[in-house]
Amino acid sequence: MIICSCDESVLDMAVDLSNKYGLLISDATHLAVIKSEGISNIATNDTDFQRLNEIDVYKPCE
Repeated sequence: MIICSCDESVLDMAVDLSNKYGLLISDATHLAVIKSEGISNIATNDTDFQRLNEIDVYKPCE
């Protein structure tokens, strides 16, 4: 497991993404960290991420 940092530039990006996509700030922060680390996908059951074009979303088996 890798723990990623979240500096002021990432938080600024999160605010912009929250406004752009109407995301909760917690979801927008996840997206900002993903983008800043060059990650292109996420596994989540959170349907808010499924409407984003910025990343590929994989839904875990239920």
